Amino acid sequence: MPNQLMGKEVDLAINGDFHRGFAVNLKIRQHGDKIAGVPGRLPPYPELQEHYNHWQALYRNLDEVLKTLPLKRNAIPTNSSDALPGCQEAADLLTEKFQQWLRSAEFSPIETTFRNTLSPEEEIWVLLETDNPKLLRFPWNLWGLRADFPKTEIGVASPSFRAVGNPSAPKDKVKIMAILGDEVADSDVEALKRVSDCEVKWLVQPQPKELDGPLWEEQWDMLFFAGHSWSLDDDRKGEIKLSRQVSLSISDLRIHLQKAIGQGLQLAIFNSCDGLGLAYQLAAGEDLHLPYTIVMRENLPKQLAPKWLDYFVQEFTGGKSLPGAVGEARKRLQSLEANFPCASWLLVICQNPAAAPLTWDTLRGIESGIKWREVCQQALANQRRLTTNPLTAGDGLEFEVNDVYVPLGLMERKKQPKPQPDVSPERGSQLYEKKA
Repeated sequence: MPNQLMGKEVDLAINGDFHRGFAVNLKIRQHGDKIAGVPGRLPPYPELQEHYNHWQALYRNLDEVLKTLPLKRNAIPTNSSDALPGCQEAADLLTEKFQQWLRSAEFSPIETTFRNTLSPEEEIWVLLETDNPKLLRFPWNLWGLRADFPKTEIGVASPSFRAVGNPSAPKDKVKIMAILGDEVADSDVEALKRVSDCEVKWLVQPQPKELDGPLWEEQWDMLFFAGHSWSLDDDRKGEIKLSRQVSLSISDLRIHLQKAIGQGLQLAIFNSCDGLGLAYQLAAGEDLHLPYTIVMRENLPKQLAPKWLDYFVQEFTGGKSLPGAVGEARKRLQSLEANFPCASWLLVICQNPAAAPLTWDTLRGIESGIKWREVCQQALANQRRLTTNPLTAGDGLEFEVNDVYVPLGLMERKKQPKPQPDVSPERGSQLYEKKA
């Protein structure tokens, strides 16, 4: 279904591996219609994966250091030693190599078509579809062209997808099932508690059997989890920790989640670590094809969990599209990167390509259609411009319709009745009399 809330949609299919290279295909759509497309490639670069692995090891070693850091920007950590600078240096090197790879000559047709077709002023939603889970680990928000297209947000998708679920019926409140795992404080979910037009069912460190009834018998718009999670099997599987003793995988809940999705579940948010395995299982991995999932690429520092959620909820409930709200939250996380390196890399939107665009209103069953007034005004403005006059071609001159038609006397005029002479019946009959 066309995304009616973003300016343009970009489908970026990338398939292959770092040893043989990747085949790339770009398609740009507006209101569901394809308006541009081009193939390309990304060359082999196995060293890039090594750069990522090096950064990842240093980042994950920061866990103990980050637990004690304040949120205040530029506050001086007392126990960081060389851990923070070392991680930042590895991040800078990874960024440099990643951007260099995306500037390769074989990939240039992709970027050229992007730049020539899209405008920096419009919202752009890029959906990266790939069969390589390692590619999803990379911080695609660092793609160099985003500096010139600041309203661009990049999500990920599985090449295998299908449409699921039914549109929600209009309702006053969004229904949220919130599962709180181990070591979750009230402050971690304060952002959800402040939203007035939502109804939340809180399940605190539940046993697996306590999820059965709510998931099976009730209709939900959103599933929310806060706590600990991790990915396994090369990001093909994910688990969440319900309590200190109990963990659960998506496959354990497959039948119940399938039921919930069929009844209208559209969004799952995992405010927890390392969630790409969870996202994969909720998409193609367990054949669930949930419309939208938000997860973290890597470990999520505890101090950031409530912050990003607060930023996101403000924007999402305020009317922004899901990609737009995540994009704003990502920008605000950048201000915390002095103490929390790469915080803006963490957020990932995973979308079912068949899903309808998502806003807070659509979760409530209120359709947010095309802004026809804006579309028509722009179309009319374009039609009024005359830029192909052969007499002025190459001079940079433009004319409006009135500028040309008025001097030529071609403007539409109201048809006036032709004046008739005042002829009486008697006078008319005399016209046919023979003259002497």
